[in-house]
Amino acid sequence: MMAMDREAALEGGDPVGSGPVVVASFNDRRSWDLPDGWRGNIAADGSAMLRLPEGMTHLPERAFSGCTSLTSITLPSTLTSVGYEAFQKCCSLREVNLPDGLTSIGAQAFFGCRALTSIVLPARLRSLGPFAFYDCTSIATATLLSELTSIEDCTFENCSSLCDLALPAGLVDIGEAAFRRCAALSSVDLPAGLASVGISAFSRCSTLASIEFPPGLACLGAHAFQNCSSLVSVTFQAHLTCDLTCVGVEVSSHHPCGDVGLAPPRLPPRAWRSPYLT
Repeated sequence: MMAMDREAALEGGDPVGSGPVVVASFNDRRSWDLPDGWRGNIAADGSAMLRLPEGMTHLPERAFSGCTSLTSITLPSTLTSVGYEAFQKCCSLREVNLPDGLTSIGAQAFFGCRALTSIVLPARLRSLGPFAFYDCTSIATATLLSELTSIEDCTFENCSSLCDLALPAGLVDIGEAAFRRCAALSSVDLPAGLASVGISAFSRCSTLASIEFPPGLACLGAHAFQNCSSLVSVTFQAHLTCDLTCVGVEVSSHHPCGDVGLAPPRLPPRAWRSPYLT
């Protein structure tokens, strides 16, 4: 085992010695052991930069939860899973590399990481837990070109700076409130195989201007686009075959109709609220 030597780190040296790794310098609530090969430096301002050892395959739950001065971390190429709340509320974390072999990210793993500006999910990722990037208010770009077939509930809720979103080609389901309050999101391309959009999935996306639904869409949840105040164009593909029996739309009758290709008999009330759509 290797111990953190604060003085050596402050001088730019690598940690030396053996024994428990004390991370109290940037997280006053815990100290714990890490395998040989761990490297870290603590700057004079108390910020920390860490490199975890090759050979590690799982990052335990809450591993760095609440490490408020952690600014950067390099994950090993051997890592396949990130545990529940692993980086929750690491509010100074600006960058993290997700290795190509990563297949699972636990619930709330990056919850409240408000300094993160972008995220690229590896191609092999198959599981992304609910609330994984909730309240990451600085994320502007999210590239989800992975094996994901489902985006869980509230995964990107309140990512208020998110403006560039690429969804997986094989995506089938978008969960409840998955992108709620993504206020900077002005457009989104829904994959051709998408079958379900959950309750409040895009509600309060106040700059979203248009949406085109794929032909296989079968379920559109209540309030899916509620309070999308810039939404003026909603298009269902001409060869739409589903009955959309799960739709809920609440439509205003006080404003003229926008460019909306809806089939009224098939749309029970309550799927979105926009003053510009009827």
